[in-house]
Amino acid sequence: MSHRGHQDKASALLSFAVPAVSDSRKESTDESGRAIQAMPAERGHGLAGYRTVPTEPGFIRRAAGEWFAGEDRRGLVVNGGSAVWDWTAEAVEPLPDRPLPGFEALLLWLFYQEIGPAAMLHREPCLSGQA
Repeated sequence: MSHRGHQDKASALLSFAVPAVSDSRKESTDESGRAIQAMPAERGHGLAGYRTVPTEPGFIRRAAGEWFAGEDRRGLVVNGGSAVWDWTAEAVEPLPDRPLPGFEALLLWLFYQEIGPAAMLHREPCLSGQA
């Protein structure tokens, strides 16, 4: 199937969940979380949920699993939890149906354009909860 065929078949609107993985941030102080929540809405997509999640793998996996369990939830944009000592990537990696390595490569390239070699510390996998 051509890329046009895939685009025609794809759902026009998606629903994203945005967990903020942090032991220090709160909803009231999470400026990047507010910005990330607004982005899907600006493009007509939905927000399935937002909340802060402690940086413990069990809490992260539970929150991500709950969001991926909903039929209309197809994306998870994790805010925070990307430091080299953090376990967020390992906590969410086994949950979704399909990894998106191309999106991850694009995201890494964009990070590199903005922040240079520090982008190599990026550890978040790019994942899709449903086909």
